[in-house]
Amino acid sequence: SDVVRKYQAPSATKPSPDNEDYNPKSCEDTAREIVKSLKDNRSNIYILRQKLHRLRNLANDEGTGAIYELKEIMDDYRGDPRVMTAATGAVWAVSSLDDEKKHEACNAGVIDSIIKALSDKTTSENEDFVEWAFGALACLCRGSENRRLVSKAGSIGLIISGLNDHVSSPGVFEWACRALHSLVHRYEDEDDDEEDIFETQNQIRNNVEEIVKGHGVNPILRAMCKHEDELLALGWAIKLLLRLVDTDVQSPENDRFVQGILKKVNEKEGISCCVCVLKNRSTSPEWFVSAAELLRIVVAKFPNDSLLLKKATESILVTIRYMREHGINADVQESAINLLITLASASKESKRSIKEYRGLSEAIKAMMRFPDNLELQRDGSYLLWLASSSSSYFDLSSLNDALRVVEISTVKHKDCAAIIEAACGFLANICHFPSVDVSDLHVEIPFRALSLKFDSNSVHQHATRALLALSTKGSCVFEDAFDGGEISCLVESLETAAKDNQYDQVDVLASLATSSDVLRIGLISSGCLDIALRMLKNTRSPLAVSKGLELTSALAFSEQGKMLKMPPDTIQLVLDTLDIYRNDADITKQCCLVLRNVVLGSFPGSSVNFDGLVNKLTEIIDSKTDNIETKKEACGALWAFSGKQTGQDVSVVMKMFKSVLDAMYLYRGEDEEYHSDFQSEASGALASITLNLRDHSFDLDAYDVDLMIAVMYMVMENDLDRVELLEKVLEIVLHLSVIDQQVVIQSGGIVVVIDAMVEHEQIETIQDCGCAILAVLASTENLQVNLCIAETDGIDMIVSALAVYDDNERVKVNSCKALSHLSVDRESRLLIASQGGL
Repeated sequence: SDVVRKYQAPSATKPSPDNEDYNPKSCEDTAREIVKSLKDNRSNIYILRQKLHRLRNLANDEGTGAIYELKEIMDDYRGDPRVMTAATGAVWAVSSLDDEKKHEACNAGVIDSIIKALSDKTTSENEDFVEWAFGALACLCRGSENRRLVSKAGSIGLIISGLNDHVSSPGVFEWACRALHSLVHRYEDEDDDEEDIFETQNQIRNNVEEIVKGHGVNPILRAMCKHEDELLALGWAIKLLLRLVDTDVQSPENDRFVQGILKKVNEKEGISCCVCVLKNRSTSPEWFVSAAELLRIVVAKFPNDSLLLKKATESILVTIRYMREHGINADVQESAINLLITLASASKESKRSIKEYRGLSEAIKAMMRFPDNLELQRDGSYLLWLASSSSSYFDLSSLNDALRVVEISTVKHKDCAAIIEAACGFLANICHFPSVDVSDLHVEIPFRALSLKFDSNSVHQHATRALLALSTKGSCVFEDAFDGGEISCLVESLETAAKDNQYDQVDVLASLATSSDVLRIGLISSGCLDIALRMLKNTRSPLAVSKGLELTSALAFSEQGKMLKMPPDTIQLVLDTLDIYRNDADITKQCCLVLRNVVLGSFPGSSVNFDGLVNKLTEIIDSKTDNIETKKEACGALWAFSGKQTGQDVSVVMKMFKSVLDAMYLYRGEDEEYHSDFQSEASGALASITLNLRDHSFDLDAYDVDLMIAVMYMVMENDLDRVELLEKVLEIVLHLSVIDQQVVIQSGGIVVVIDAMVEHEQIETIQDCGCAILAVLASTENLQVNLCIAETDGIDMIVSALAVYDDNERVKVNSCKALSHLSVDRESRLLIASQGGL
């Protein structure tokens, strides 16, 4: 189909016995005889045309210099379209032999003669001449010098004008597109030096600009609509349009034309013509690739045009069918996959159609057939990633094949960022498919991605996303990764990795550490905790410090409660970090969380140094500048410390007690807004702290108990339905009652406890704790205390709890203790009996 390499005459003008110029006897003439006859019969038009046809069919001047004779004839008969048609055809045929003949024709001035004839009204109106003239120009545009001469002669404007005048002619349409294409395309086998190539590129850019500015796109599109059945002509028109919008051809100042051209293609039924080419059973792979590419470019430029998408979606079935029929053609597979990617990106309906017609299956087969084709592997991987965005768009019957081909592709092209990124994105997506088999997932792909360096950070981001998604499938997914050394390599590369890559690795390792104790212990054994602590010690970047804290926190704590031997300076490193970044609210909050996890993850009595921990945490809780979330985390850390590190000096315990209690009172909802989550965390901490206080001898301040009772009332007012919070508050009151019954009684502890029991009569834990407190307070066996309990329905609540929760050993013990103490006076005994306590 390359006109500039092989002569191909339009079928409508082939010599035949019906042609008046045809003479069978002349077919025996040699080129030399023909040229002599042309000279001798210059005035005999009949013989002249006959010999010109013979030379055209012979297509070889045999070194006779026929080109120059043809040039003279063309100049003599410029106004005769029949002679000009024959002469132009002969020039075309002779010059099609090789590039030397083309240069000879250009040097002889043939181009100028053709251009002048196209400018002449008489000849330009002749459809046959115009067709042959365009064909000759297409043939002569070979090499930078020839292309320059044809362009400089004003051919572009004349070709556009000729197409406009003869738009109904399929031959003129085809050869006009071929000629224009030759003016904007350099063939790879053109023998030009580097300077010529540069000059050619500039010339082509100028020609593109001239075609666009000369309004050449409209007649091309109009002709396409008129000749939808002319496959060859449509193919050349599409190839020409592709060259006009090729960004390699466009100069920066012409970029605005690209969108204008594509808009015209969309608005003037160019898309319908592309679809016609794709649907045509006779379409060659070359034309299929061109039509698919132009369709892809237009859809990518206007993805929100619903009418365009409706037309383009019609091509999905035939595209997939063509892939199936031309499976061994890599260009077809690549262009088809690219088109499917663009359509799938533009609409959900396209994704559904690709699934319905098994497009993924064909794409996977193509990737299997051409494992070394980088472009095809890249595009195929991206299509799998795109289609896997939802299980409703993915052909699950192809999942195993997809996983296999992705693994092969990432191994073959391990340095291709686009393939690795797509593979990681695909794995992340399919992790959410309900039917995916964990054993089929290639966890080594994202691990490899994180260990390699790429220019784009997005590779590591999607590798991280894949590993985080894989971690949701259970720790068993990563067991082989330890055996295969991937996780160990990831840990070893953590300190030397680029910052962005390092942060992604931290996210993954933190997720692995929290997924199972087996992985957590394995990571610590690989030196991961030591690296995390060094990140705290050796960096001054807030983000790096934050990542080091995140990893330390994940490694330190186990949901299953398995404790480890932590490095002795762990707490001190975190406290030092806290000092440095004390004004950074996020890092301060993170430090509190890490301290909590380190305390919980350390063996009691271990060599970890806790000096300064309580002072720093209480400083945060007492602070007027730290936010409530940070204070909540500080309370959590004190909760862990008081629960794990018992036996502290009373001054230390009292410091924690005062700090947490004052904060709870501050955020009770009067001076500061009531904060439920903070109250819950602080109540847990204070319950643990007051439990420690029971081991010490000291005078409980009535003011502190008053604060606690006030907090309890506010909790009941604001969070009555938050049972776990009320349980912790009651636990605090219980511990305070054990420490000093009288102070709690005097502060109104009896009434508030019974109120809580009344409000939560059906909550077993509330009744249990309430009975325990009343048992402690009634143990004074003071008649005034007993009367207070009786008058506030305390006996009724105790008897009710005993009756309702008779299978709860704790409730039975605590309620019986309370009733035993209350029965010291006659009135209480009668009331117990009347309530059914006996």
